[in-house]
Amino acid sequence: MKYPVTGGRKVIPTVVTTIVREALEPNLLMVPNLFTPLNLPMARIVQIGAVGSMYAEEIAEGGEYPQRDLDLDGGNSVSVAITKHGLQVMITDEAIEDSSWDIIGMWLRAAGKALARHKEVSAAKLINELGVTVFDNSSPTTTADPNEYGTTTGRDITGAFNGSMTLNDIFDLYAFMAMRGFIPDTLIMHPLRLAA
Repeated sequence: MKYPVTGGRKVIPTVVTTIVREALEPNLLMVPNLFTPLNLPMARIVQIGAVGSMYAEEIAEGGEYPQRDLDLDGGNSVSVAITKHGLQVMITDEAIEDSSWDIIGMWLRAAGKALARHKEVSAAKLINELGVTVFDNSSPTTTADPNEYGTTTGRDITGAFNGSMTLNDIFDLYAFMAMRGFIPDTLIMHPLRLAA
């Protein structure tokens, strides 16, 4: 930086501007793609009952239409509880008096990103808690294996089992969910888990 020279000496500027690089934030994947927002005014706990599906069938010519009712006991009810999460941003009186809105805006953006990260971590924990173990490679398969399918069937280049996941394992996972009435549409996994 060049400073203006007056009378043989450098004049130091009264304002020094520092460009602050904000932290790189990861993309939010779980909350915006896997969860549906609910508007719950004036409620702390809400019970959402499961409604079973209705079935139609083919009717012969001149036949009577079958009567169907909503199955209100078609599944488990879901409980939604409202909890409080947040953080506090400390803004000094000097920052307000000096109208340092750019600094305050940077603090508020960082607080918003922290809340978004917290929501994403909470969503990941919820998915892990509600999940069912179908494959478990942490122990060798026995006849009394508590898991549905035991271990994954991936092999290394020599043909020895290495615990990686194959396409057949993914089909088994899909069938496991489909047989329980779910339609899988999202696969969350580490990219190095697939067999070569």
